[in-house]
Amino acid sequence: MIVSRNWLNGFVDISAISNKDILNTLDSLGLEVESITTVGIPDKVVVGRVLECERVEGSSKLNNCKVDVGSGVVDIVCGASNVAKDMFVAVAVVGCELDNGMKIEARKLKGLDSNGMICSLGELGITSSTSLSDGILSLDNLKDLEIGKALNTYDIFNDDIIEIELTANRGDCLNVIGVARELALKFDLKFNETFKPQIEINEKIKLDIKDDSSNVDFHYCVISDENLSLDFQKELFLAFADKSYFNKIEALALYIRHTTGVNASVYNINDDELNNISCDNQDGFDVLKINDDMQSKISIFREKELKNSEKYLLEFSYIDPLIANETVYETKIKTSHELFYFTQRGSNNNLDMALNCLLSIDDGQEIISNVVKKNKTYNKTKIDISFDYINNVIGNEIDKQKCIDILSGLGIESPSDEFFLLLEIPIFRHDIVSKQDVAEEILRVIGIDNINAIPLASRDVKINKDGYNKYLFSKNLRKASKIAGFSEHISFLFTEKKTLLEYGFPVISADKDLINPISGELDTIKTTNIVNLLDAVLINKKHQFNDISLFEIASIFDSDRNEREVISFIHSGLNEKANIKNPKPNAIDFYEFANNISEVIGNFDLELINDDELIDIYHPYQSANIIQNNKKIGVISKVHLNVLAKLKLQDTFFAEIDLDMIRNENKSYQNISKFPIVYRDLSIVSENKQGFYIIKKHIESLDIKELVRFYPCDLYKIDDKENSISIRFELQSFEKTLEEKDIEDVVMGKIFNSLNTSLGLELR
Repeated sequence: MIVSRNWLNGFVDISAISNKDILNTLDSLGLEVESITTVGIPDKVVVGRVLECERVEGSSKLNNCKVDVGSGVVDIVCGASNVAKDMFVAVAVVGCELDNGMKIEARKLKGLDSNGMICSLGELGITSSTSLSDGILSLDNLKDLEIGKALNTYDIFNDDIIEIELTANRGDCLNVIGVARELALKFDLKFNETFKPQIEINEKIKLDIKDDSSNVDFHYCVISDENLSLDFQKELFLAFADKSYFNKIEALALYIRHTTGVNASVYNINDDELNNISCDNQDGFDVLKINDDMQSKISIFREKELKNSEKYLLEFSYIDPLIANETVYETKIKTSHELFYFTQRGSNNNLDMALNCLLSIDDGQEIISNVVKKNKTYNKTKIDISFDYINNVIGNEIDKQKCIDILSGLGIESPSDEFFLLLEIPIFRHDIVSKQDVAEEILRVIGIDNINAIPLASRDVKINKDGYNKYLFSKNLRKASKIAGFSEHISFLFTEKKTLLEYGFPVISADKDLINPISGELDTIKTTNIVNLLDAVLINKKHQFNDISLFEIASIFDSDRNEREVISFIHSGLNEKANIKNPKPNAIDFYEFANNISEVIGNFDLELINDDELIDIYHPYQSANIIQNNKKIGVISKVHLNVLAKLKLQDTFFAEIDLDMIRNENKSYQNISKFPIVYRDLSIVSENKQGFYIIKKHIESLDIKELVRFYPCDLYKIDDKENSISIRFELQSFEKTLEEKDIEDVVMGKIFNSLNTSLGLELR
């Protein structure tokens, strides 16, 4: 969600509040600020007017312009295709230094004098994909134009763009008014969400709409944009919000939607279609038809592209997000991304607010019909909550009037008596459904930092409960993971089914899956943590991290929705951050990743995964089952090269381990010998397909009492068929110091002879 200070100032006066205070306040309210960017036009950029514009002879792009910049008329050679005579433009005069470091100097182009530069929006330091960024910036619709006036003296060019990362449940803040409401409440400022009408509805046309819809509310009217000249500030706001649009009428609808949170759409219509408009219910969706031709699944998917015409049908609409999400999930239909994004998160149901916003905009548009309205009556969520309950949840005694004022500021009707609040939750806050939610809203506004700490009253008791033991185990596992260099990641219970299928992971059977009530994108319960960890890796990569090491402890489910708890790891990129000792770290490899995991769960063995167990995300040659205490406890693998190429990632490894398989292992203790340990290496030749795990199991089966432990210490590839493996043995006796003869009897006599006889292995 992107807003600007000037945009917010239309609803709450924050002009005296610093960016730092706004950032901290929004963060404390749960509206995480990703960035605040100050818009600042450089000095010596002034308003100019193009007096003459002629194509440069011999050039297909360059135009020779005479531009009045207030202090005189200057010649400027301009290559923009949209420059035209009598156009008001932003001119960087000689001596100006733009934000990109370009210094404007007098020069010659094609033999012609050029004393300045006519600027685009991007050259002024404002990045946007809107039509305002196409070619040079036209200032024709800027109010109070004065040739020669510095652009940075206009208030609209002195602004701050605030980008907010919203959680999925805060659809009420997917609009400027919603964010303004939060700031007004927190800073105890006056909040004004009303619009003063500037234009009247001119009912030249009688609009009649046949309505057989089931779930939507709507307002419809016919609008003419014959004289529409959208105010420059509104276009600039849309540029800040990076909103693209086809024409001015669609820009007007986008401005209303981004301001109020009401879904707004525009359709082409002509005179002979005005009497044949209908809203029907088709295949579970409410649809708009003109001359029986479907225009849209209302608030979900637009069937027809917008074209330029003389008249347009303007639509404000609302549908319950739970109904919309469920219907889309069941039918798997295509949706219009931004339109449905608003709908599924919970758009504003106050359609009159959008209409009043339209009437407050006097930019030349004309409403030439009556407004056809359908307003359903919704049963608001009612919650009875006691002040004692609020105080118990928060842990402090909160003033009753303070509670009432907070809820009122959030738009929640809150009649009360001495002990209880009788609340009616507004439709736009569909995320508030319980007493706990109400208490959390009050705590969110008060701020956790403003809650006094109270000493915990407790007594020592012997706790012997499974739940507590699981908690301690998970806590210790988290600690070990962080010590091993992994950062904890926490993700939603839901994930994308298409991604699970793409990577080969199982999915929940259709009859046992759950519908995500908040987001249509995360449309199934996760059967692995790996997909969500990969998403987290991609996010970190975008933030320029190149040594990403994450873990997550969470529940996953099998296809029958049976739950199990796992710990999952992922490492992408370099094996460590660059430092003075190692300025150029190496990329992580399989064995280093496996070693990092062993620091968390203890020693383990690896067993090659059978071909029939491989899935699309597993690397065919670097994947294995994790074996501990002779039990398969999980899997470890490199991400398949095809997946790495698609995601544009460096080498990435992951592992997923079943916690129930390692949680209940009893520790075993052994006596310690007083005699020294002796080390001996043995190098043997084996076939490539013969993994160390087979050799290890065979040596263990010999049950040699002097053998403390053994492990591979070197691997050498001889050719495509054979490898040389060096194994280090640690030998120790409880009875004496081992002599050379004893060592030879164990290593060569017992171990090698058995490997040679049973597995056909030879000395290197």
